[in-house]
Amino acid sequence: MWALVIFTFATSSVASATVTTLEFNTQQLCLMAVRELKNLTDPVVTQGVARYKVLGTCVQTSEVVKK
Repeated sequence: MWALVIFTFATSSVASATVTTLEFNTQQLCLMAVRELKNLTDPVVTQGVARYKVLGTCVQTSEVVKK
């Protein structure tokens, strides 16, 4: 199993962050989701400071045992 870990960072008067995970059966599916995430979420930058940014990475959570 693979998990896509999504980090969302936002700043206004106060900085905040959230973490979300999505599970996938294969690394290939997870990596496809990372590419889509990058395509759909552009950082928001004002006055040279990133105000909103989304990052994602795939991590292996368990190995699938083939019988």
